[in-house]
Amino acid sequence: MPSLANCRNFGKMLVDDRRLQVNARSSDAERDEQKGFMNLFKGVVGLRNLKAHSTEALLNDPNRAHDYLALASLLMRVLEISKINPSSS
Repeated sequence: MPSLANCRNFGKMLVDDRRLQVNARSSDAERDEQKGFMNLFKGVVGLRNLKAHSTEALLNDPNRAHDYLALASLLMRVLEISKINPSSS
């Protein structure tokens, strides 16, 4: 199984929700969870770009900073338990 450290294009993998599998996808609820996490990962990439290229200090609020860290922690835990499927191409 490929690892994230060896994944050359992590962003492309997130667009293709067949590559990163967060659960067995054996029920509608699991397929919905899969789609939800893929959307969260895609959104965080956009959020990161906003923070990296913005001159506004959006993290001056400690509560907001804590929320961003909690979201990042959740997504990293999901990555740790996820299965990475081989590329279909």
